[in-house]
Amino acid sequence: MARVGNLNEKYLCRLFKNYTSMTPIEYINSLRIENACHLMIHSNFSVTDAALESGFNDSSYFTKLFKRHKGITPSEYKKREVVSNIIIVYFFLNHLFKSCLKYDYIHFCDFDVRKTANISLISEGSCFRYPLQITAQ
Repeated sequence: MARVGNLNEKYLCRLFKNYTSMTPIEYINSLRIENACHLMIHSNFSVTDAALESGFNDSSYFTKLFKRHKGITPSEYKKREVVSNIIIVYFFLNHLFKSCLKYDYIHFCDFDVRKTANISLISEGSCFRYPLQITAQ
């Protein structure tokens, strides 16, 4: 970058940090971590695959940086985001089934971090159980 802008490296790093509050390396690593987050959640990559695909060659270094940036490990992040997606789907389906299909309530059961769940639709004493595959794309 310094060569392209015809600037001294130290001067460029100082300018960069003044504008971004990060060094160029910290900024690149933060972009890589955000990319890994996206891959883990939206492409269903494993933590290791997301780290490698995002440019990290050492998974322990990736985990260390990830925890510094996000405050939790990549595995904890992935589990938290999947459960969050399931909860969002639950509230959406609950509203849909109550208002449009006139079910009294729905019940999620047996959901896990592989994004699968079973739902039960309850109406006037009848219970219908459906498997539900939740995917975030």
